[in-house]
Amino acid sequence: MNKKIVTATCLISCFAILGYFAQNTQSASLSNIAITLGDSRLSFRGRLAAGNTADSSVTINTNVSAPYTSVNTQQLVEGDIVRVDDANYTVRERVSADTFSITTALDASDIDTADEVSIAITASSAAQFTATSAVTGGSFRLLFPAAASNAANSVPDVSTFDFGTGTPATTHCSSITGAGARTPTSTASVTYGGNPYHEFKCAYTGTNSIGAVVNLGVLNLINPAPSASHTIGTADTYIVLVQHLDSGGNVIDSSSVSVGAIEAVQVTAEVAPQITFSIAGVTAATMTGSTICGVSANAVTTTATAVPFGSLSIAGFTNAAQELTVSTNASNGYVLTAIENDQMGLNGQACAGESGVVNCIDDTSVASEITSADWTNASTQDGFGYSLADPDTDATEAFAYNESGRTFSAKQFASLEESEVPATIMSDTTVTNGDDIYVCYRATISAIQPAGFYYNYLTYTATATF
Repeated sequence: MNKKIVTATCLISCFAILGYFAQNTQSASLSNIAITLGDSRLSFRGRLAAGNTADSSVTINTNVSAPYTSVNTQQLVEGDIVRVDDANYTVRERVSADTFSITTALDASDIDTADEVSIAITASSAAQFTATSAVTGGSFRLLFPAAASNAANSVPDVSTFDFGTGTPATTHCSSITGAGARTPTSTASVTYGGNPYHEFKCAYTGTNSIGAVVNLGVLNLINPAPSASHTIGTADTYIVLVQHLDSGGNVIDSSSVSVGAIEAVQVTAEVAPQITFSIAGVTAATMTGSTICGVSANAVTTTATAVPFGSLSIAGFTNAAQELTVSTNASNGYVLTAIENDQMGLNGQACAGESGVVNCIDDTSVASEITSADWTNASTQDGFGYSLADPDTDATEAFAYNESGRTFSAKQFASLEESEVPATIMSDTTVTNGDDIYVCYRATISAIQPAGFYYNYLTYTATATF
């Protein structure tokens, strides 16, 4: 009897959290500043090319013309909700650099040449810094660059942030040590230094403590669309101001921080000038020849953007690997985390729950996203999981494939569908140049796995702290 074969591909998406670099802009500056974008993807704003019809294929114009600066489908991720003209559609997959498919056909009213195509990527930003001045009845604020007009209409703006309308951006503040009651406010448009900004402010009563850590957050701010001169794979960067004001609204301390956004599918991020993160493919010959993660057979070749497992055999492991590299001059190092959007679903379908969904390749049952276990029996332990290996002992990996004398110590990827927290896979606590680690992927199926095309995608996030 012939065994059933399943074709599976894991689509890798690297959403890099971009770095930040503080510099003095006033007589004094705040210290230990770290700003993290919860989602550092660029928003999408393009337009339809000529010749679209009422079917599931969508072709965009590839000529840059502001404000329609999104000219490449690499900015899209499967499952994105894309607005075409006045209707919403779900992205199925990228077909080519200028064409993508959607899960339903375009309406006949949404196929006109130059109709707008947009995706508003909403990010929650978290700022943490140390107060350097004691102020009574003062306030802390973040200023994000805004457009001079239409800065709060929920349509992505080129190179600036949009405040949103239906769910406008808001402020969250906490941990202002020594201060009394705190009042968060958000304003869509203010002018500072002659430039327009979105203001997110936390006023307080009492006197704050010098040296205390302050946390200030922003919810629902819409990320910029790419600049007109944007290059695929290189971050667009923006200056955010972090300020401490007195009771009269005068600036006491101020520092500028550079944050950035990049395509979700691009695996190499040049982050400000001080942090870099890249993903590289590993050939099958390299993996087995070097016995990466102890693997000596049944490996496939990966690229920087995909892990193509190909045809999976019943009760037999298929292995693959990618190399992740981080460099930063941040004095407090970095953390690299990973999370999957969901388990591997047939044609990308949702896989609710940890296991038992018929048309899903479950995460391996031998371990969890928190606790590792030795994964050596393909006959009774099917699913998808990963392990880690440090090729030159320069990084601190979360666990290792050969820990505790194991053959292939493995974990599940943390899952967004299960509302799990992204898992740390590598970190350092000081400046570093070229910390690298192998992520080793493994998959196997049981005899009852339905045939078809399975996939999910992963988010790797690198965050540096200065």
